[in-house]
Amino acid sequence: MRHMMQGRMPRGGDSNDERFTRCFLLLFLVTLLYARSLHQNGSVKCVKLGGPQFCGQQSRELAEVVTKMKGALSKTLSHKEENESYKRCSAVGATSQADGLGYPFGCSKEDLSRELSMDEINKLISSCILFVSRKKAYIVFYHYNNYLKGMFRDMVIKLSKRFEDLASKHGMSEEDRKKQWAQCEAALTHELIHMDDASTKGFYFFVKKRVFYLDLREFLIRCKDFWYATIHTSEEKWLHILTQAAENCEALGKKRAGGVVQKGQTAVKPKKIAAGVAKKKDKK
Repeated sequence: MRHMMQGRMPRGGDSNDERFTRCFLLLFLVTLLYARSLHQNGSVKCVKLGGPQFCGQQSRELAEVVTKMKGALSKTLSHKEENESYKRCSAVGATSQADGLGYPFGCSKEDLSRELSMDEINKLISSCILFVSRKKAYIVFYHYNNYLKGMFRDMVIKLSKRFEDLASKHGMSEEDRKKQWAQCEAALTHELIHMDDASTKGFYFFVKKRVFYLDLREFLIRCKDFWYATIHTSEEKWLHILTQAAENCEALGKKRAGGVVQKGQTAVKPKKIAAGVAKKKDKK
């Protein structure tokens, strides 16, 4: 009897192990199905960014978003981590320009060389399941970050054309226009470099832990918000500066054309001069 009980004990243990394995597999299957269903829902994808119109209140909110995000990034990354991330980013940039070696996380030149459309990026994101490898996460981030950088460059081109129209409207000379635009372009180029650097550092910090699909999606959404808010606030800021420069140029031109009025004298308008001449003729 004792031998029979001892013989049955392992079977009971095996049965418990089998139940645990089945439950684990079932849970894993349900999780996979849930993750797959998320891909079929368009709301969880990084949809193509449009060009919504912002009111004054929304503009202020976006400016606050940029300030908070930049502050959060500086707090999240310690000085040491920031330097390490910067060194990694610089090393990656230097080697990637030279040849196909040295790309991060085992990526190849083919993975990163082609420029992807937003639809292709969405398909790439949809190909991720529950766990995302660091290599796949970097490929997705790299292409999406490039897309966002392209949006920033499009904003600069649009701003340049608007300034050309403003300069023409207010009679700004070509020399003054080029000088003013050079200052604006230099500042925007610096902002673009800063944004790219901040996003890349944020990604390296993000992939220190295991990457899940939903976490990656959330990270990409934050990148989008960060870029989009900066693009909007930069465009508004420099459009205001350039408009003021063009209007001031027009006002200065009119002042020069009308002559310089000495201190203590009152400028006489042409209509008043004509009226005075007419009165003198009537008296005669």
